[in-house]
Amino acid sequence: LTPLNWTPGSCLVAFPSDDGPEHFAELDEMMKEVNANFPRVQEFINKPVPVNAPATERLREAVAGQVKQLCVYDEKMQDALVVHFMCYHKMRVRFLTHFYAFLFFESWEQDLFNKRFVRDHLRYADEIQCAAARVVAAIRDRARRRDPTGNPNGDFDSFHIRRGDFQYKATRLEADQIYENTKDELQEKATVFVATDHQGKPFFKPLADHYDLV
Repeated sequence: LTPLNWTPGSCLVAFPSDDGPEHFAELDEMMKEVNANFPRVQEFINKPVPVNAPATERLREAVAGQVKQLCVYDEKMQDALVVHFMCYHKMRVRFLTHFYAFLFFESWEQDLFNKRFVRDHLRYADEIQCAAARVVAAIRDRARRRDPTGNPNGDFDSFHIRRGDFQYKATRLEADQIYENTKDELQEKATVFVATDHQGKPFFKPLADHYDLV
């Protein structure tokens, strides 16, 4: 089963507390109640809803300023052996969002369980985590050696500069523009790590002129 209408920005995926049509109806009624006085994001700034608040209150926070309809995990989906979330940009089908901002569980206990499950188990393999830790340690050591008095912790800054995959034209900035946009946030001559898919080093010269580029 491939749900083509589950699209971030158009609906919020909702999981009922149990199976059965009456529970789907509960979600629909909650959404109608929320839409009757649709919430604004400003209502929740510095005032988050408790994780164990009633479902309607949590739903108000989840949809605030965003979507006004639910995509319900219904009986058809529950009976399917496999649910396939397709990625096909020509049909504008892609889960380009944080998963926890796209899911709503009627049961707050199920909400916590599933988010904690993802946190604890959906991660990079230990080999990758350890390799990344070695890279971070090496960059910290480099930054510390360059300024042992002023930077005893080996702090450094980072850029993720994507020039190939997933590039909107408006965000394909040249290195000199990247420098201009960020120079007030970085310290001159600081150690800066750049993760990128760009192949040519000359591209980064405007940054290398000002920073210890790694």
